[in-house]
Amino acid sequence: MKRRAVSPSRPDSERSAHAERQPRFLGLAAGMLAVALVIYLVIGQLPAADATGLVTGFSTALSLLLLLVVAFALLFLAAYLNSRFGLFLADRGHYLMDLWRVPMRFFSFGGFFTEDIEEEKRLASERKRARHERRRYARMSRKRAVSQQRPRERDDNRP
Repeated sequence: MKRRAVSPSRPDSERSAHAERQPRFLGLAAGMLAVALVIYLVIGQLPAADATGLVTGFSTALSLLLLLVVAFALLFLAAYLNSRFGLFLADRGHYLMDLWRVPMRFFSFGGFFTEDIEEEKRLASERKRARHERRRYARMSRKRAVSQQRPRERDDNRP
């Protein structure tokens, strides 16, 4: 009976999940590089200098955005090439989505959906109810402990 070589670090289910995620990282890297190319072409079409300095400021902002996009493209390419890093990023993607949703909701551009809000309200109510039960249990336990204690002998020196 032949035994197949299995990596002890990852089970089969994790390996197959990564196989599904891997092309996504390559697509994200390609998309980021396409956006970087568009930004680069826009920067190239801007005039070299202007009297107000607005074009220079806009060019600087686009250059910083270009650096950011290229950095993300390299990050996604590294996630595609390194399976452990890809799993690390894929498992923590919801944190990035939450980072995006909070400012969008603050500026009223959407962000959290109503289902998320309703779910959060329900979870907050459950947490509040559980906290109330814990405090009630602690109060009852204290009362029970006090009632089971022996009464202290009265000190005659006390007023």
